[in-house]
Amino acid sequence: MAPAECTKCGGMLRSQSSWDTASWSSAKMVSSTEGDTKMVWGPRESTSVNKWTKVLYEDGLRDVVNMVKEMLRSASEGEFTSCMYGQQGAALVLVSESCGVSSDRRAGDNEDLVKPFMVARENIFAGNAELVGNSQKSNIMVAASTFASNTEVQLWEALFLPSGSSTVDTTTAASDSKATMYDASCYSVVTNTGGKIVGQLVGNCIQVKAAANFASSATLCLSPQDYIKRGSGFSVEDLAERTGTYSAGYSYKALSKVITSSTGQFCTDISANGWYCPIVRAASPESQTADQGSRSCGALDALVARVKLQQECSAGSSSACAAVAAAEPSVAATWGGVVIEGAQPTTQSIAPAGASSGGTSGGTGPSATKAPAPAPAPPPGVAPPPPSVVTQEITFSHITVDAWVGAVKVVYEVGYGITLGIYDTAATDYIQGCSVASSASAATRRAGVTVVYKATVVEALAQAAETKAIAVASNPATLASNVAAAKIAVVSTMSAEDQAAVNTMVVPTASDLVVKAPVVTQMPAASSSGSGVMIIVAGAAAGVVLLIGAVVIGYFFCFNKKKDQAVIAKTTEIECESTMTIGVAGVTPSKDAKDVN
Repeated sequence: MAPAECTKCGGMLRSQSSWDTASWSSAKMVSSTEGDTKMVWGPRESTSVNKWTKVLYEDGLRDVVNMVKEMLRSASEGEFTSCMYGQQGAALVLVSESCGVSSDRRAGDNEDLVKPFMVARENIFAGNAELVGNSQKSNIMVAASTFASNTEVQLWEALFLPSGSSTVDTTTAASDSKATMYDASCYSVVTNTGGKIVGQLVGNCIQVKAAANFASSATLCLSPQDYIKRGSGFSVEDLAERTGTYSAGYSYKALSKVITSSTGQFCTDISANGWYCPIVRAASPESQTADQGSRSCGALDALVARVKLQQECSAGSSSACAAVAAAEPSVAATWGGVVIEGAQPTTQSIAPAGASSGGTSGGTGPSATKAPAPAPAPPPGVAPPPPSVVTQEITFSHITVDAWVGAVKVVYEVGYGITLGIYDTAATDYIQGCSVASSASAATRRAGVTVVYKATVVEALAQAAETKAIAVASNPATLASNVAAAKIAVVSTMSAEDQAAVNTMVVPTASDLVVKAPVVTQMPAASSSGSGVMIIVAGAAAGVVLLIGAVVIGYFFCFNKKKDQAVIAKTTEIECESTMTIGVAGVTPSKDAKDVN
C-alpha cells in the first residue's frame, strides 16, 4: 500500500524487520567430568530393541470362565431335574421291580420300596461351616468345630410305608370311606421302652452319614409332611431315632430334644451318625403305661380287602362280584381313601368269570338258546384289564385264496369265534369286546390256503378261549363243525347275494384241516383319558399282607409354594412346585389335610 494512502486513514507505517548488531563469542574447552556434560566410557555391545512382558490372555480367560459357567449351569440343571423327577423316577422303578406276573402280582419284597436314596452329599473342610442339603427341606448345618478333619457328609432318606393287618377281612372293604392313608394311626409307630405307643411319624426318616467322628454338634433340620394328620394326643414336636432292620422290624424311640421350628422344619442339635425321624409325641413319653394312640391303617386294610374281592370276582365268585357291585359309586370310587379322579357311577351288572361261554366247542352246532351275559365288568371307576389276542394258523385244503373273501370269509371267522366261545349264535354277534379277523395266503406244501386267525378276547374269557384254541389243534373236527354252525347262524343276516354265496360254499371236514398251536399275547393296558388318572393297583395275596397297596411318597416343594396334592400314578408332566404322590394304590391326601408349604 502507498504511504499516502495509509496515512489518510490515520494509520502509520512500520518496518517488519530490524537489524541487530552482531557479536562474536570465543570458544573454550569444557571438562568432560563435570556437570551435565559429564561423559563416561562404556563397553561396546549389542542391546535388544524389544522387551518381552507378561499380559493377560483374554481369549483363554474367556474360555475358562465359560467352562465354569457351563459346569455351574449343568450342575444347576441336574439338581433341578433331580428335584423334579429324581425321586418319582426312582419310586416308579422300585414299584415296577416289586410287581411281577405271578397270581398275587408280587415278585419282590416290600423292602425294595423303602430302600434309602441319597438326597445330599458335601465334602466338608475342617474349620469351615457349611450347609448340607436343601435349606427348604431336610438338611444339616455343620459348624466350624463339628469335625476335626476334612470329611464327607451324606444325607439319605427312606420312605415310610404304613402297614396293615396281617389278615385280609373282606367285610371291611367299604366299612369307612373317610379313612385315608394319611390318618395318624397309620404312622403311630413311636414307642417307649415299655413298648407303649407314645407318638407318630410326621415325615420320612433321614440318615446322617459322616465319614469322620463328630468333634462337636451340628444342627439337623427335618422337614415334616403337613398332609399327615396328627393325633390329638400327640402335641410335642420331637425327633425319634430309628434302629433295627426291615426284616426284624424298625424301632422308633423319642429323643426328647428341644425343637426349634421357625421355618416349619424340626431343628435340633445332634452329635452322631444315625437315622432321625420327625415326630409328634405325648408329653413325658417314658412315663406312659398305656398306648396313647392306635397303630392301625383302616384305609390300607380296606384297600387290600377291595383288591381281594376283585380277585375273587375274577376267579368266578358271584358273592364277591355282588359285594363289589352293591357298593355305592361314591364308596366304590374311594375305598380305602383311594381317590379315582373322573370315576362315574355305573349301572352295569358284574358277573363272575365263566358265567357264559356263548356257544359249544364241539358237536354238531351251538346249543345256546339265549344271549350270554356281557364279559365281567370291573368295579366302578376302575379301568378294565387289557384284552388278549389269540393268534392261530390253520390250513384248509379244500378252498382257494380267491374264495376267502366276503361272506365266505365271515362264515369262517364266525366259526372260529364259536370255537373259542366268544360268539353268541343266538344274538348273531360277538360277545362285547371280542372279535375275529383273518388273513389268507396260498399254502406252500399242499393245496388250499393257510389262514392266520387273530381273535381279540376280553380278559374274563381269555383263559377259556386259550384252552379251546389248544384243544382244536388236536381235534380239528370241532372247528369244522362250528363252521357249519356259523353258516346256519349268519346266513339269515346277509343280503340275497351273500346268502347265495354262503349256501353254495363247501363246509370243511376234519381231514381238510391242519391246525397249529395258538399263540396268546396280551394287549398293552390303555391309559385313562379326560380327567381320569391311571391308578396302579397292586393285587393282594391271601395270607399275610404287610405293605401291599401302600404308597410310595415322593414329596417336593422346591420353591416353597402351596399347591394341592395330586395323584400321579402315571405322569408325563410334573411340576417341581407340587407335592407329588406316586402310588402303588394311587392314594391321595384327603380334602381336610393341610396344604404343604
